[in-house]
Amino acid sequence: MAPDWKYFCGESNLRIEGNQVEVNLEKGRRQLIEVTASDDMIYLYSVVARAAVVTQFADAALRAWQRNRAVSIVAFRVDERGRMVGETWVPTAGLTREEFQLYIKTIAIECDRFEFQLTGTDAE
Repeated sequence: MAPDWKYFCGESNLRIEGNQVEVNLEKGRRQLIEVTASDDMIYLYSVVARAAVVTQFADAALRAWQRNRAVSIVAFRVDERGRMVGETWVPTAGLTREEFQLYIKTIAIECDRFEFQLTGTDAE
């Protein structure tokens, strides 16, 4: 049975809407994280930039690879829809609220940072 990931959000300032968590960041910025849970893993996924933005960069895959070399926990890639996304997998064995919230906040911060580097805006 998949774990109740909403329990791990606890009493924090994370806003849950369906299978998404909204993380409010500094200066009014925010990031949406999609959550998919299985029996032993929770998959976190966030859009960094839409395909229309990504196509402006001929080296988008290279940029993702370069970010992946500099960041741990979050991996970036261009998905099947042409969007730049960040993702991570969280093992549920022994998972605590604090650890889960660290993953949520880390993916939100890293995706928002990469979005700002690519676009200069907070569109996602």
